[in-house]
Amino acid sequence: MASQQSDSLSIIDSGQSRAPCSSSLSTPTQKRDRRSKIWDYNETSRETRITNSSGKMLWRCKLCHKEYLESGGTANISSHLIKAHSVDIMSSQATKVLSRQTSIKEAMARGQETSYKCRRLAEEPDTEHMMDPAVLEHLYVRWITACSISFRMVSREEFRAFLHYLNPEVDVWLPDSHMSIQAWTLRMYENERLRIQQKVQSALSKVHFTVDLWSSPNSLAILGMIAHYISENGELTHYVLALKEIEGKHSGENQAQIIMQVINDYGIASKVGYFVMDNADNNDTMTVSLSEMLLDQYKIYYNHFLTGFSAMATSSIWQPKPFSFKLRMKLLQKRTIQSYYRSPQKLKWHGGERKGHLAGYITL
Repeated sequence: MASQQSDSLSIIDSGQSRAPCSSSLSTPTQKRDRRSKIWDYNETSRETRITNSSGKMLWRCKLCHKEYLESGGTANISSHLIKAHSVDIMSSQATKVLSRQTSIKEAMARGQETSYKCRRLAEEPDTEHMMDPAVLEHLYVRWITACSISFRMVSREEFRAFLHYLNPEVDVWLPDSHMSIQAWTLRMYENERLRIQQKVQSALSKVHFTVDLWSSPNSLAILGMIAHYISENGELTHYVLALKEIEGKHSGENQAQIIMQVINDYGIASKVGYFVMDNADNNDTMTVSLSEMLLDQYKIYYNHFLTGFSAMATSSIWQPKPFSFKLRMKLLQKRTIQSYYRSPQKLKWHGGERKGHLAGYITL
């Protein structure tokens, strides 16, 4: 009888159930999926099972050691986390809804920023409530660009019938010409570029760059450039500045020309900081060429010996870490360290250079 009463309860007293005779740990071969976020707050790993004296599986809070029957569902556990620890765990569906609401709010904010006038495509709308054409344009362009949707989708009768069913007013503002959608996309790109330009120019720190060259699925040589900086509100921020096709040789000089063009377009020559790159030899040539361009065009002395560090082959390389700036021994042999460092005591050396590793680094 006592065993049946214990099994019927969703909540199990922490002090009693933690006794060695009432609970045990096991890792069964056949496991039930534990995808809920509540298992992030379980005392053990997702794979390890905790059972009571009756063999029922338990969830044990790692914050207060309170126990619940796993068969009781996640509602009671979620309620416990909220009430006892102020931990709010949203379901995947709630997370998706919040993401959609955030996207719509962002689109509404962008719509208010753009002052261009949208032309109606019909004399009178079919519904009483008017939709915001600027928000419609922003959301539509975000959809086609994120999902690689053709411009011509807007002219498909099946697609327009679907939208008309959701809201007949869409026919008033959504054009049926792919050329109009192309114009929408280019206009939104330019608006976003100007917005990012203002933010990057207002950076509190130097603007540091991640640069990489790779081949697209359609065999185009693409140079990607991402900016990393501290924003006006003190947050670490990053934006994709450019995806440029390289024509001709993949030489360092050719890459430097493209990077310099991006720097000029965004007006951030005075804020150029460090570069994160792979260990290809043409990247050394690129930094040398870039320093020469900055000196010629802006009279800015850019020390290319200290401005690049290589991405080592680890899974955490893109995570923010204390900066480790690449210093190739063969380059340092040509210069004295004292001529480039005001605080040479910060330089730490490793004995011998190994392929794929740093020969020396500075930690800031």
